Amino acid sequence: MFTSGVQITVAFQAVQPVFEEKSVCGAHKRVAKPLNFLYVVCMNMGSFFSFFLFFLLNLPLCGCGGGTEGPRLTPLAYSPAEPGETLLMDSVRDFLQRQSAPAQTQFEYGLFDLNGDGMRDALVYLKSPYGFWCAMEGCALLVMKAEEGRFSLVTLIRPVRNPVYIGAERHEGWHDLAVRVAGGEALAGESVLRFDGNSYPSAPPLPVSGEFSADLALRKFFP
Repeated sequence: MFTSGVQITVAFQAVQPVFEEKSVCGAHKRVAKPLNFLYVVCMNMGSFFSFFLFFLLNLPLCGCGGGTEGPRLTPLAYSPAEPGETLLMDSVRDFLQRQSAPAQTQFEYGLFDLNGDGMRDALVYLKSPYGFWCAMEGCALLVMKAEEGRFSLVTLIRPVRNPVYIGAERHEGWHDLAVRVAGGEALAGESVLRFDGNSYPSAPPLPVSGEFSADLALRKFFP
């Protein structure tokens, strides 16, 4: 703490100063002449002004020490690019070729992030030709997972009728699906398909339980 009337001496080098006559702080006094570093002697000054001079004289020395390390930059986490619709078409075409499907196969598709990895997966509804993809009970649905540079088949589900719903509930990290089933002895309704850690059921569970409400679905495809 500084008090009024205390003598403040600031010296930056222990060498014998050379004095000269100068006016310092409004008074004619002998003061140290600079030799490589600055000497200032201010006698009988008020505490505030003495502290102010001391601060100004030491300010240039604040950066003379070792350099402080700058803020560390946290590298951004790698996020793979979502495959686009062109890659989806390529993946579907490859699947159809492996199945020896008719050249006139027609389909619709929708995109939705089913597993919460930030990339939209694909639902592909194969709707013709009748007799290959479709029958009286319904048609075929592909669930395809989006990966870096491609879509991979998760499950081929048949028979299903449109529309297809995305449920709010999840199992093993994947959203439930609800598909329309009708025909035969089964009562018409939505059958819920739950992911088991590897795939969805390859056929809709029957009989329809009536537990699914379309009003609570997150999304509807192929209406």
